[in-house]
Parts: sequence; structure tokens; C-alpha cells
Amino acid sequence: SSLRPQTLTIEAWIKADGAGTVVGAGGYELRVDAARNVIFGVNIGGAITPQLTAGMLEWGQWTHIVASYDGAELRAFVNTVPKGSLSRPGAIAYPPSPADTIRIGCSAASSGCLRGSIGEVRIYPEAWTSPPRITRLRTEYETSVSGPSFGLPLRVWNYGDIATGDDDFYEELS
Repeated sequence: SSLRPQTLTIEAWIKADGAGTVVGAGGYELRVDAARNVIFGVNIGGAITPQLTAGMLEWGQWTHIVASYDGAELRAFVNTVPKGSLSRPGAIAYPPSPADTIRIGCSAASSGCLRGSIGEVRIYPEAWTSPPRITRLRTEYETSVSGPSFGLPLRVWNYGDIATGDDDFYEELS
């Protein structure tokens, strides 16, 4: 089904203040680790390993990330710049239903929640591997960051500190 793609691209704006999951489902995960690395993996044969470690981001700054899988290779882009690829051929393994839940901001166990904000998450059922898609995206990104909006997303989920009980909230940015 559409919730179980065998090729995919995940696109999001994040403003991370700490490590955690950006988006994931039983068959894939995109996250940021404590060393500020963007990490992307797909479940082949029952485990989301090995994973692609691609590019560092700055805490507290809006960053555009894209991760894709074409059935053979993982790829990642940070602010539209290619940051790495990793051979990982095979079909994505998904858990049985109803575990089709796509999680934004936290892992499947409701732990590993990203501290920060996530905006404009998009999941496509095809892999973006090279131009023209990434070239178009880079043009849009460069146009947006040079303009008055600085490329900020329009809608953002903000994630608080789970340990202190800060509430999650949604806001429209103007």
C-alpha cells in the first residue's frame, strides 16, 4: 500500500536542539544523533542497519533535509547538498498491520523524541537520486533563503522536553 513504499523520499525542515527521530515507520527512520549527524536507514531483513550517516547540522538553525531510497542505495542531502550514499539493496521490510503508523518527532516506542521543531514533512513514493529533482529543490531553497522568508516552513510542530513535561504544540508561521 502507499504506507509501505519500496522506494521513497523523505523531505523535512528541522530546527533541532537535540538528538531524536525526525520521521519513521516500521520500515524506515530518519533521525539526528547527539553528534548532530543526519542518520537514515531502511529495514532490510528485519533491522534498520547499517544506516547512512550523512552531514552535520547546527543546533537551533533551520535545516532542510532529504533522504531517499531507490531499492538499492540510501542517499541524503542537507540544505540540498549531497551528503552521502550507502549501498543497501533489498526490499524494505515492514511490520504487520496495524504498525503502519508514520511517526513524526518520536520513535516507535514514543521515546527518542526530537527536541526542537519539525516543519513541512513530505514522504514521496519514489526516490530522488539526482537532478532534475534535487536541482529544482536547490533552486527553490536558494531562492527562499535569499528572500525575506529565509526559507522557513509555513507550519511547524514544536517538540518540548519530554522529561520536564513541556507540551508539544502546532503553530502557523507568518
